[in-house]
Amino acid sequence: TSSPETFFEVIGTLVDAGASCIFMSPPWGGPCYKDRLVLDIRLMTVDGAAAISAASKVTPNVAAFLPKNSNMAQLVALGGLLAEG
Repeated sequence: TSSPETFFEVIGTLVDAGASCIFMSPPWGGPCYKDRLVLDIRLMTVDGAAAISAASKVTPNVAAFLPKNSNMAQLVALGGLLAEG
């Protein structure tokens, strides 16, 4: 089965795998994401900010397919935190 816990368990096993990049498309929370003017990425089915942060522990090269109404301020802040290490 797929669940947030499963994602974090699996990503944790990849830390020493030597991956050069990760592409992810976390579940957005169903069709209701379209009804929001700005989507808080922390409130997606899998916390988007936590998922990207966890993936960045495997490799600094993380790409995430997210809805166009994702909160850009959150993404910029997350990018800054990840860049600082």
